[in-house]
Amino acid sequence: MEVVLGPADLAAAKKLNYAGAGLTIFSFVLPFLAMALGYISAFSAGQAAGQGLGALVGLIFVTWLALRNKNALTQAKGRFATGFLMVSLAFTSVTKVVREDEQAKDLLRQGIAFAAQQTAKFADLSRRFDEVDLDSVLTPENITSPTAVATGKTTVARFRALLAERRALLQTYRADSGRFIDGLPDGEFKRGFQRTVDTNMNATVRLYADLDRTQTTWSDDISAVLEWSSVQSGKLSMRGTQLMFSSEPQRAELALLTSKLTAAEADLNRVVQATAAAQATAQEKNKANMAEAEKLLAK
Repeated sequence: MEVVLGPADLAAAKKLNYAGAGLTIFSFVLPFLAMALGYISAFSAGQAAGQGLGALVGLIFVTWLALRNKNALTQAKGRFATGFLMVSLAFTSVTKVVREDEQAKDLLRQGIAFAAQQTAKFADLSRRFDEVDLDSVLTPENITSPTAVATGKTTVARFRALLAERRALLQTYRADSGRFIDGLPDGEFKRGFQRTVDTNMNATVRLYADLDRTQTTWSDDISAVLEWSSVQSGKLSMRGTQLMFSSEPQRAELALLTSKLTAAEADLNRVVQATAAAQATAQEKNKANMAEAEKLLAK
């Protein structure tokens, strides 16, 4: 039997219909309100709204099936309940997104801190490389002085020690990166960070492999001249600014050594220029990435 509603019930049904519609509309506005207040990104707001639309279609269909034969007041109550559920779902969705965004920001901060630590290690090593002056080791005055030759050998030894330290640092960088990635929770951030590290790692290894090869050859050729000079005591001297040889074979020996050294220097300069260009490109890319990261963290 159909229930006849009185004026009061009809008025209540009308209010409930308006309230239900208002709640439903607010459920779609809520994600964008959270975006405007800086709690979530535009992408996350759109994603939450899309999820809400899917939920609304499902709820409307279920409500229609359950209440299609009911009176207007009961149907209005159902619409109000649907609107209330929509707001609850929207709030839950926004809360989840905010929590996920905060987790992502925390992971991003960890990634930035890790990268800064690794960069600082390589920067410190580069500074100590700059403090070792191999270019002035083989002046004519130095190769005729036993004291200067001994000092030059010490300088070469320092340079070689730094080469060994850099090789070890690369291995440490690889191991530290692996441990850091393994400690990240599974998800898109971990996969993205893994891709970035793999790309940077491969480029870094290639750059330093060429640099290590040419710097090793260069330092070996400098060492060869120093070793040759150390056995020339009394046979090699300076007259003013002129290097004086005791025999033509002696002159030929030094010419051969310096020829090899010149070729090594040319190869090294080529690699240094390529390395500097690659590092400049990487620095510009890192600046852009950091600017984007700062924008994300500021939201």
